[in-house]
Amino acid sequence: MPDRKAVSLSLLYVFSLLVVFFVEPIILEFDLYSFQRIFLVSLSATIFLFAIFFEKPSQGKVAFSPLFYLFFLMAAFTPSRQAGFFAQVEISSYLLFALSAGGLANYIRIRDLNEVGAYAFAAFSLIIGGFFICLNFGFYWLSGEAPYIMSGFNGEFPLRFENVRFWSHTATWLVPLIPLVILGKRKWHPLFQWGPHLLGVLWVWMLFATASRGSLLSLVSITAIAGLLSKDLQEVKLFFKEMVKLLIGGLILWVCLNHLLPVFLSWESKGGLSFHTGGSGRLILWAEALLMSFQNFPFGMGGMSWMTHQSLTEGMEDGLRYGAPHNMYLLVAAEYGWIALIIVLFSIFQIFRKSIVMMNCGDKAQRQRIVVYSASITASLVHSLFSGIYISASSMIVGLFVWSIFLAEIYLVCGRPKGWGRLTVDFRCSNLVVRFSLGLLIFVFIFGVHRYYYLMIEDSFIYRSLGFDYWMPRFWLHGIFPR
Repeated sequence: MPDRKAVSLSLLYVFSLLVVFFVEPIILEFDLYSFQRIFLVSLSATIFLFAIFFEKPSQGKVAFSPLFYLFFLMAAFTPSRQAGFFAQVEISSYLLFALSAGGLANYIRIRDLNEVGAYAFAAFSLIIGGFFICLNFGFYWLSGEAPYIMSGFNGEFPLRFENVRFWSHTATWLVPLIPLVILGKRKWHPLFQWGPHLLGVLWVWMLFATASRGSLLSLVSITAIAGLLSKDLQEVKLFFKEMVKLLIGGLILWVCLNHLLPVFLSWESKGGLSFHTGGSGRLILWAEALLMSFQNFPFGMGGMSWMTHQSLTEGMEDGLRYGAPHNMYLLVAAEYGWIALIIVLFSIFQIFRKSIVMMNCGDKAQRQRIVVYSASITASLVHSLFSGIYISASSMIVGLFVWSIFLAEIYLVCGRPKGWGRLTVDFRCSNLVVRFSLGLLIFVFIFGVHRYYYLMIEDSFIYRSLGFDYWMPRFWLHGIFPR
């Protein structure tokens, strides 16, 4: 009989992935982006509250550098004057994200669900995401719009996702997990052994079809890194081989279906998305963010100042500002300063240093899981150089599980290495007063999210009345609030 804890964890994975790929808030008043944000906040708060109220005090360990929490403390008290409380809501959501990732990692580790959790999430992601691609492709084909997706796909899925770029964010997290399913194919029935390969190639094909340069560059980058490291580690070599197969397979399918087939059937091109070498307006955004970072050096201009400050770069005032500069690192430097950016980068370095330590003492299966999930996180960090992968709600939902599984793996493969205590925070809530105080803070935060949402809705009507026909996603779909 299956372990009930493993079944519960798997159901959580499936439900969350369905929210990302399929669930429509039809009967609710929320837009899709806001619905996913509310789900992410609710999920993070639930995991955190479970950790402080139901886990044993001695089990509460959070696997992040103490400096990482110093960053949040600094950020919470440095909002821009125009943003104020709402900037604190945003940065608090990231702190809650980090704490809930650590809390879920504790849950997985303590109950010895590392293996089943890692394989289950990778497999469910591959199947549900692959079904999403097949369903959308089938919709086009059955409706007589096959030439549309084959010769001029413009990135608008008929089913789900506000924008195809939000889908590509999730693909950046999930495609590197596919080799874990493939390498474990001996557990599959012989009739289905080719299933993971075919679904994986479909994922990569869709990235080519939607001209998702950021995702593809991220996947090529981690594949190249794996190739450089493959001589020393067998598990990295296996990952490298499978990623090369997926990328080449997706490329061949893209050439055949999106270029050769339309020519053979004389389909007229519909225009749409295509690869190009320009920066899509990013260079001016990056220049603006860089200038911002030096305005109040080294502390930045404050949370959400990107959307409230007076433009510093020529041409910015008349162009699209978007909700962020399409670069997570420059955004942190611009709003919270270079000290904050150094703290974030150092914390990430410490986490990966732990993973390298753990690679030397785990068994083959454990090492393979660490390789795959560290590749997924590395891909997200590379993609964040070009896009808001750590801003969009659907991406963050997926990222929460990837980070938690990765942290669970590097927690305890061969015990606690020397120096571990300096890198982690003991999070012991043995005092009932402390627990209820933290719980109260969560409800205050939820109230702030609720208030922020309805003020954003009011502001969006003003925004539309001024003649703007596009949104600027940030915490909500309309990110320019407060004006």
